[in-house]
Amino acid sequence: MKNRAMRPAALIVTCGAILGLSLTAQAKDASNDAVVTLAEAKISIIQAIEAAQARVDGKVSHAVLKSAASGAYFDIEVVAGQEVSDLKVSAADGSILAVHADQADHDEDSEDGEAED
Repeated sequence: MKNRAMRPAALIVTCGAILGLSLTAQAKDASNDAVVTLAEAKISIIQAIEAAQARVDGKVSHAVLKSAASGAYFDIEVVAGQEVSDLKVSAADGSILAVHADQADHDEDSEDGEAED
């Protein structure tokens, strides 16, 4: 009788342990993505900003390291007067990969300034 009463408790503990390990592994994978992307960067964010400002004269309003299949890059937004430019700067060598005028702010931020999840 005692053995049967212990089975549900053992099952709950086992399931909880498996769930805990799964969540820990997912969190570790997420943090490893950032570490891997940062390891790909051969230049600093300051160097990327300097490269962007050498191409487009203005003030940087946003700079973030991102990852793509082709490699890591810095996504940099430069504001010059009323014009906003989005630049992609290679994290490997600081070369400018792309420049385009930003007609509207397409950030991942919502209207209240908080990032959407």
